[in-house]
Amino acid sequence: MALEREGWRIRNSVNWQGRGDIDSVVIAPTGTAFTIETKTRSYTPEHLARVTSMANWLHARRRRWCPNGALPVLCIADAGPLDHIDDGVLVTSRGQLLSALRTAAGTQTRPPFLGILS
Repeated sequence: MALEREGWRIRNSVNWQGRGDIDSVVIAPTGTAFTIETKTRSYTPEHLARVTSMANWLHARRRRWCPNGALPVLCIADAGPLDHIDDGVLVTSRGQLLSALRTAAGTQTRPPFLGILS
């Protein structure tokens, strides 16, 4: 994967709180981690709350993975181009995911909508 060639680490199906798993944890070379939940077409406020809980749990329990914090991400797989923040969660499409992660981690230029993650 492109991110791994850039020094990122990727973990899939990470167990959390005995309630299933985090679809993916992606760890940037900058020390920021991302908990990524993937949905097919849409999401609900419950999905936002769940992925936020995952990010909070990861930061509390796996500090060595994310010394600079953990951010929640919802990836909507079958959406067109999509990038925005909803209730503190980065919501992005599959096609925009890598760029959004690089930007949020500070490994590429940050567009204005991600300024609230600073």
